[in-house]
Amino acid sequence: MWKRSGSSLLATGLAACLVQSSIWAGDAKVLKEPVVAAASSLHRDISPRRVEGMLRAVAEDMHLAPGDVPRVEVLPDYELDRRAHALLRAQGQRVNLFERNASLKRIGLLLPGDDLSIDLMVDLPSSVGGLYDPVSESIFIRESLPGENQDEVIYHELVHLLQHRHYRDVREKVGNHLDEDHARAVRAVMEGHAVSVATHLTGIERQGTRLRSFFGRTSQVPEVLALVDFEDQTTVPVIPHLSGSRLFSLGARFVEVFERFYGENLASLYESPPISTEQLLHFKRYAQGEKPADATIANLGDRLSGDWDICDVFTMGEFNTALWLGREPGSDGALGWNGDQLISFRSAKGKHITGWRTLWDTDADAVEFFESAQERFERRFGRGSRQEIVGGGVFYVQGGEGFGLVRNGREVRILAGADALVLPDLLMGSW
Repeated sequence: MWKRSGSSLLATGLAACLVQSSIWAGDAKVLKEPVVAAASSLHRDISPRRVEGMLRAVAEDMHLAPGDVPRVEVLPDYELDRRAHALLRAQGQRVNLFERNASLKRIGLLLPGDDLSIDLMVDLPSSVGGLYDPVSESIFIRESLPGENQDEVIYHELVHLLQHRHYRDVREKVGNHLDEDHARAVRAVMEGHAVSVATHLTGIERQGTRLRSFFGRTSQVPEVLALVDFEDQTTVPVIPHLSGSRLFSLGARFVEVFERFYGENLASLYESPPISTEQLLHFKRYAQGEKPADATIANLGDRLSGDWDICDVFTMGEFNTALWLGREPGSDGALGWNGDQLISFRSAKGKHITGWRTLWDTDADAVEFFESAQERFERRFGRGSRQEIVGGGVFYVQGGEGFGLVRNGREVRILAGADALVLPDLLMGSW
């Protein structure tokens, strides 16, 4: 799916990661209905002969067989929006958006007025310039898309077509994922690869997505030195004219660094993609095969008094943890992330309690996150509402509800929404 720049960070950096792109939506039968034909107002040729040439160029860049030429059709804006809505609705069913809203608002990643379902169903389709339909293997282009953007959109969607044809196992694996942070990283690579190929083939200036620009030197840098230096590259540029998504820019950067180290044939990348946004942000962690620790919250539900049901469980990952802190992903604050789990419970009366367990590489990393999280809570609730807990924790009270955090070595816990009277015991007890 190709998106114009200018989408909100929330929609593209968070909401877009909670559903899957059309490239692996093999069950997305929502796009099977007859196509509504439209007269093209584009300035460039989309004849089968031209599309065949573009497909061959993409296939050569990806080192894959091109296969049959897909149909490319221009659709009126309303029809493309309808298809985008239908696709997102079908894929959004994998996540209970109501409960995810409650979970993220409880910890403050979403503001009270934000609505994840609106971000998905309104913000994203309005920015979609093209769609790839894996059922019919067709590409649809927005009628109002400026002619100068047409080629990059088609190239982008042709990458998705070849990903669908040659890497179905990756699509299916992500479609059945258990860890959303893992799926978020894989999706970033797949979309980033499409961005990288499209920018290369259209000759658009990438402003930092080239390896040369990231390292500030030629590509003949020794591999070990480049791996170390890559850790210092914390600013992720947004690619102009293509995608406002920070994740897609990260994915494009990751793909090009991978090509530098392992060659331009990316089959091995699709066989073993990054398993977390930490690996996506820090290529050295991917190259060394570092895996996050198990941060499963096993006992918190047993310690809640009354009738509570689990309504949401997911992994924030380094990327969203950085956003929660208000930091640039890959920068200080969330560095040293080593795993997390966020779990929400709902009572029969409709109340929510959210627990978030984070693990860190070192004590110093945990201290830095703990202090950054305290600053965030104090910006939200005011320093005057802070109360100390025996054992090292702190909590804040708002409207009778408590929001607390505690550090124990390399573990930092956050608990949101519990009654202020019981929060200290819940926070400090076994999870």
